[in-house]
Amino acid sequence: MPAYIYLCEMKTEQECLGRMLFGTSAGDNYSGVDVGDQVFLYNFELGILRGPYVATTTSIHNLEPDAWKKSRRRFPWQVRVDGGDSFKTPIRADDFVAYIQLSQTKVGLLPPTELTDEQTDQLLSAMADLQ
Repeated sequence: MPAYIYLCEMKTEQECLGRMLFGTSAGDNYSGVDVGDQVFLYNFELGILRGPYVATTTSIHNLEPDAWKKSRRRFPWQVRVDGGDSFKTPIRADDFVAYIQLSQTKVGLLPPTELTDEQTDQLLSAMADLQ
């Protein structure tokens, strides 16, 4: 089953978690998100990953048009998530970089958008070990 990683920063993380809504400006990268897929939230400023969450919608354009306006950000491709089974303790990039390669971008080191089944299993195992 596919798993996806959404990005956030300090300005947007709490709103993502409060609304249980993850968003992106790059809809093509997340067009495969389907109901039931596992999704994670990566704060690239802190280098921490939260999850897993479960997508309760597909990626929808402007599901909540007012989301992230206070932070002056625009992420029109949005997915609603349920965090009922999420681990309480996030995992640091240092703890998952051995099996999920980070790529250098203009905003820093970022994980891939989509994870393989093997990467997802390794990540979930590492997250469980931290609990």
